[in-house]
Amino acid sequence: MKKRLLALLLVVGMLLSFPMATTNAQRDKKFRILLNGVDLPLTEYMGLPYIEDSRTLVPIRFISESLGYKVDWNEGQKLVTIKGNINNVDRNINLTIGKNVAVVNGEQKQIDTSPNVVAKITKDRTYVPLRFVSENLGATVQYEQTKLEHIIRLTVKGMDDAANFAVHGNGGKGAVFDLNA
Repeated sequence: MKKRLLALLLVVGMLLSFPMATTNAQRDKKFRILLNGVDLPLTEYMGLPYIEDSRTLVPIRFISESLGYKVDWNEGQKLVTIKGNINNVDRNINLTIGKNVAVVNGEQKQIDTSPNVVAKITKDRTYVPLRFVSENLGATVQYEQTKLEHIIRLTVKGMDDAANFAVHGNGGKGAVFDLNA
């Protein structure tokens, strides 16, 4: 009886550890984000993308400012405001930490189909699902995985100087990363 129980526990333990190994392998992959074909420099300081609940979460300030938007933070309300214009289209997004709904150009939009996926703070940075923020800021998203990398391709039509824009953000004027934000 004890041998059967031990064998059963061993089999259950092996089965439970298999999905975790796959999940850990996914987490260990390096991320690359390309804007119109140009690699955006990813650093720990700006915040690195990660996967949670099968969603890729990205630091909202980094992505937004790389696309040329201005980002403001209201500590008291736990509110992130993103404003800007790409291709003569004004965009305004308000995200509240812990909420699954954002206000995009005055209209409420669900951040993700899962109510568990919300705007959140991780390591002093606000993170949101990649697809939500990118598409609502005028970019298209392609996601690819290799054995070693998660490759995210953001495309914004009408960007004439993608290389300069991707590296410097804000229309080539340089991304502004507020050290206090």
